[in-house]
Amino acid sequence: MTQLLAGFNGTIKKAQNKVLAEKIKYASLGQRKAAQTFKEATTSKLVLTAHGLVTGQTIVFTSLPNETSGLVTGRLYWVTATTNEIELAENEGGAKLTWTALGAEGCVLQRVLECTAIKARIPITLAQVGDGFAEDATSFAIETTGAQTGENSITDVLFFEALTAGELLGGYCLPSKLEESAAAVVTILSIKANNLVAP
Repeated sequence: MTQLLAGFNGTIKKAQNKVLAEKIKYASLGQRKAAQTFKEATTSKLVLTAHGLVTGQTIVFTSLPNETSGLVTGRLYWVTATTNEIELAENEGGAKLTWTALGAEGCVLQRVLECTAIKARIPITLAQVGDGFAEDATSFAIETTGAQTGENSITDVLFFEALTAGELLGGYCLPSKLEESAAAVVTILSIKANNLVAP
């Protein structure tokens, strides 16, 4: 059994937290695909020839040459994609982000998707406990149905509005990946939501 402490990271007006906290109903586990290095195209666009990303998918930066650009590592972004370029938003269908120059070195990102080897998403209830802060202090268990190693390692806790399908509303990027050599129970000790990005 592995225990995790899950939470949100991001920046947005505190008054908007309750809107998203009330939409979040389920938690799940996430994993990441192979890293890709993008360069800056034009203002607030990233370019990589035939990158393979699709509009609506989520990514996380693992390396940014300029952390003062307005983008940050370790949080989810939603993609609007063409064949060779992407733009980013803080939620699905949200306003496209703008940022200052990232630098010439390029940035490294990975696609984030829900782990398919789990029995089911777990229901959660986030309650507003202060201005800009919500939590569910219950301990939750998510069962995996097989080994989670290599590219299938668990890297994120993801939050949804429905038991199946449903919009991915956000997530927490784990400080290090979690590998399980066989089916296991992953325990989330509590969920604390701070600085949510409202839809």
